[in-house]
Amino acid sequence: MFLIIKVVIFLPLYSCFNYLIPLHTVSLIGYRVLIPFKNRIEVGIIINYVKKNELNNKNRCNLKKIFLVIDNFPVYSKKFFLLLYWCEKFYHIEIPILMYFIVPNFLKKGNNILYDYIFFWKMINKKIDFYIKNIDRTKYKLIVTKIIKKKKNY
Repeated sequence: MFLIIKVVIFLPLYSCFNYLIPLHTVSLIGYRVLIPFKNRIEVGIIINYVKKNELNNKNRCNLKKIFLVIDNFPVYSKKFFLLLYWCEKFYHIEIPILMYFIVPNFLKKGNNILYDYIFFWKMINKKIDFYIKNIDRTKYKLIVTKIIKKKKNY
């Protein structure tokens, strides 16, 4: 049994494409996938699920399966997709074109995200929790020290 998903391919195209994904998979909106497109393999991102009544039987028979889910976690959150849908309505531009210009080239090529270079901190109710892993950039260190100096009661 399969689910039908909408995938945006990182090419300057005006439409999304439908693919099949196994039913036992969890919600994969925001994940990058490898998919067959014409005679080559392309990288795309899952943006939504397709309802069964949106497709007729002829279109269901011609759908292809995805090859591989690249990421272990979603690259983009649901808030990002809400922003995309708002941009689509406000600026009258299609989501695939928006994604083509918004997504960095590094992610379009299907490269893995290097978790060693993630710089992360968050502030919660006067507490500053920051996590720096394998980072030696002075710019980021200065930003963190400025925040810590401003918030002495943590």
